[in-house]
Amino acid sequence: MRRFRIEHIIIVTGKGKNSIEDHFDSAPALERFLEERGKKDQAEMVRKISNMVQVSYTRQKVPLGLATPCSSRATL
Repeated sequence: MRRFRIEHIIIVTGKGKNSIEDHFDSAPALERFLEERGKKDQAEMVRKISNMVQVSYTRQKVPLGLATPCSSRATL
């Protein structure tokens, strides 16, 4: 059986959705916080999670639904 691995996620957002991008961004402050408290394993886990997949974002100027960004994914 062949295994599949997700390597790139494309998230389509709209105006005011910056918190979505922040959620999937790296977290150096959290890593530092954990390391300062002796939780090096947890800090390394946070680092590994943020490097597991490439996340890209594109913004729709008007809400067009999913069909439009999915059909134009090759241009991202």
